[in-house]
Amino acid sequence: MKRPFFEDDALVAYWADGGSDYVLVTFADAISLADTNRFFADRPAEKLGLTCLALVAKEPNWYPAASVAAVAERVRDRLSAFATRIGYGGSMGGYAALKFSRCLGLTHALALCPQSSIDPQECGPGGTWEHHFRSEMAGHGIQPGDVCGTAIVCYDHHHDEDRQHAERIAAAYPETHLLVVPHVGHHVTRTFAGTDNLHRLLEPLRRDDLPGIQSAVSSFRRQDGYRRNGVLYKAADRYPQLSARIAGNARAPLSCGISSPYATHVRILNNLLQQGHLEDAEILLRQIQDANGEDPGAAARATALWERWVKAPARAAAMSGIGTHFRTRAAFDLVDGRLVHVPADRLEDARHLVPLLLMRLDDSAGMLIVKDRHSRSYLSIDGNGTAAPASCPGARSIIQLSPAEAGGDARGWAIGREGRFLCANGHGPVTFDRTSVDLWEIFTLEAAA
Repeated sequence: MKRPFFEDDALVAYWADGGSDYVLVTFADAISLADTNRFFADRPAEKLGLTCLALVAKEPNWYPAASVAAVAERVRDRLSAFATRIGYGGSMGGYAALKFSRCLGLTHALALCPQSSIDPQECGPGGTWEHHFRSEMAGHGIQPGDVCGTAIVCYDHHHDEDRQHAERIAAAYPETHLLVVPHVGHHVTRTFAGTDNLHRLLEPLRRDDLPGIQSAVSSFRRQDGYRRNGVLYKAADRYPQLSARIAGNARAPLSCGISSPYATHVRILNNLLQQGHLEDAEILLRQIQDANGEDPGAAARATALWERWVKAPARAAAMSGIGTHFRTRAAFDLVDGRLVHVPADRLEDARHLVPLLLMRLDDSAGMLIVKDRHSRSYLSIDGNGTAAPASCPGARSIIQLSPAEAGGDARGWAIGREGRFLCANGHGPVTFDRTSVDLWEIFTLEAAA
């Protein structure tokens, strides 16, 4: 039975008696926060009869050291009763499993796609999780004295950011074993999910059987649909005709976890059009349009691509509407179905990028429009900050506009909706996910050509 025994402003800690002769110490990631009576890997652990200590953060705080130390003090005697104490977590949780392995006296730590830090002074600016960083987290990265015992990091070495974090962890603790899980991206946790997979990981880990762990990891990777689809997604650039045939024969959508169930199909379509394979492109377009009920967004983007490449081959007129702090322009990517910011010359040349414009309704409100001379759609922003094109404007299309400045020099406009602000991230995407305004949330508004 799992029950919370500790809680403060940062986290909740549970103890679950399972009858096993070792204890599994789990840390939840930044998505699975303490708003339910759940913890990371709770159901597989319960089915396997594992005794667990579980820490769940209340927000993406990367587990403040003082809170974890307080938990460690409360359970020191319980933990010491077990000769084997295994830390386990993914992403933020993977960081914590390593960072606090010595604090909790762990004998093993298994970290899936962990961060070494989210402090830009330690890992460089522009990271995916940088917007969660706060000043009190300064210097919180994994240090040589933090880690003890057997440490294993599983990550996709093709994912640049995760690879860099893994390398920093190995530099801090050279005894770290790095196990690669190719072509799954930052989704190692999902690849490893399931009761049987957890059992196949923990049994060799308890014996320090590294070849056994590697064998299990390789098996998970081969069986994972995300990995198969990820390989096809990448192959779409070099072998679009072959990829189109494979996609057309697939019994299920090739989502890859990228943006939509038919994201891979749209990417392949764009490459077919770029290389002039119009017959293959038209066949694939029909397949995407036939699946409109499953993924209307992909169908709309595919149709727009076809219109721009085939029915309107002339280059779209250069348009500039929303400029960013990076001196780039905001746009909508028809292939990936997301907002991005790119240099102005790329926006003019790339047919799969449509300028993002702001239509002002009054001094403090407006609508974001994806528009060129061939089409127009209105961005609808849901409660989670997800923006998607819609053919007609609605209540979710209205955004708030306010003057903003940062650092004394940067002046422009903040674009927000329901407490979330538009942000031009340093690594490319434009998102509605910030709760405050700084340099990346300030935009310039220019007359569209």
